[in-house]
Amino acid sequence: MCIRDRYIPVLCGELNVKSVEFLEDSSSIATLTAKVNARVVGPRLGARVQEVIQKVRIGDFTVIGENTIQVGDVELTPGEVEVGFAGKPGLAVQAGSGFVVALDTALTSALTLEGQARDLVREIQDLRKEADLHIADRIILAITGATEILDAHRDYVMAETLCREVVADVQNAKMEKTVVIEGRPIQLVLGLA
Repeated sequence: MCIRDRYIPVLCGELNVKSVEFLEDSSSIATLTAKVNARVVGPRLGARVQEVIQKVRIGDFTVIGENTIQVGDVELTPGEVEVGFAGKPGLAVQAGSGFVVALDTALTSALTLEGQARDLVREIQDLRKEADLHIADRIILAITGATEILDAHRDYVMAETLCREVVADVQNAKMEKTVVIEGRPIQLVLGLA
C-alpha cells in the first residue's frame, strides 16, 4: 500500500465523499480552457488580437507554463490570459498548481436519504444540547415522519446520537420538537435511557 492510499479513508471522511480516485490525465474529467484578456493583449497584438482570441476559443493553444500559453507564434503570459478547466457534464471542477479536482454532483435517491439522515442526526444533537444533556448520556427517541430515513439509516442515526432505542412513545420526555428536513416535518421526542 502506497502512502497516498493510507489517506484515502481520511479524505473521504473529511470531504464527505464515497470514493477518491487519482488519475494521471485530467482529460476524462475536465477540459482545458483559456480566456484572453483582450484589453491587455490588444495594444501588443493590434490587428492579430481577434485571430488569437478565435484560436484560443477553439482550443488551438498549448500550455507552456502556469497561466502561459502558446497560440501559433504568439506567447500569452499571466495577466494576458487566464488558464483554467471546465468540468465535464455532471462534474464540478477546481484546479490548482499541477492538479485538477472533480466532484460528481449527481444525487441519487440513496445519497439524498443519507444526507437527510445526517440532517436528522444534527437536529437530534441540537435537541440534546437544548435538553442540557451530558455528552455521554444515552437517550430514547420517538421519531414521527422519518420512516424512510430510519428504514435506510436507523443504525447510523442511533449510533451518532447515543440512542438506545427508537420507540412509539417516550415516557417522561425531556424535550419535544418538530423539525423540517427538506420540506418534511419530523416530530422528535427525547428522553433519557
